[in-house]
Amino acid sequence: MGRLFGVWDDLWGLERRATFLVDKQGLIRHVSVDSLALDGRGVLEALAKHRRVGR
Repeated sequence: MGRLFGVWDDLWGLERRATFLVDKQGLIRHVSVDSLALDGRGVLEALAKHRRVGR
C-alpha cells in the first residue's frame, strides 16, 4: 500500500508515517507525510479549509 500511495521508503523498507484526509467521495484531499503522530494541526487545518471550500 505504501508504494501505491507514494509513502514507501526504499532505504528502510517500510512505509513512512502519513495521514490522508479522504472526502465522502473517496478522493484524497490532503496528505501529511512524516509528521509527528501527536501533532494533528496540519490535518485539522486542511479539514477546516476543505469544509470552508465545500460550502
